[in-house]
Amino acid sequence: MDNAGNSYSFQDSILQIINAYDMYGVFQNLSDEQKLNRAFLLSADEKKQMDSCGQISERLKAQINIFFQAVALNVERKTNKMVSSIVEMNSEGFGRALIYSGNLIMVNKAIRGTQQLAFTNMERACKQGDKISELAVKTLDRYSHLTS
Repeated sequence: MDNAGNSYSFQDSILQIINAYDMYGVFQNLSDEQKLNRAFLLSADEKKQMDSCGQISERLKAQINIFFQAVALNVERKTNKMVSSIVEMNSEGFGRALIYSGNLIMVNKAIRGTQQLAFTNMERACKQGDKISELAVKTLDRYSHLTS
């Protein structure tokens, strides 16, 4: 099922999501690295602050949402199937993320405390994103008859 979409990296998927949300062109003159630092990655200080309080920031919620949208886009590129994501979290960072296509839920990930998804560097984010994407692709390949 894989196609030429394999030439895209997970980082490319994140950048495409960031660019899609940039309706007013705020990030258009920034380099890819600057876009990732401003719109996706957390600073070490932000992560420390998150560790000390029970509430999660809107920035972290946005990061988690972008992450799972990028996973869905990555799977879509690899399979040529329409894939979507849903992230639902409470104010303390507990919730669930789904990656689905048609009637098939390919990933059902529990989010507990958000530590696992608080990324301060792209290497870790890409590794985690590729891992989840591969799981979703394998599930989609196995149960492709359930997608529309």
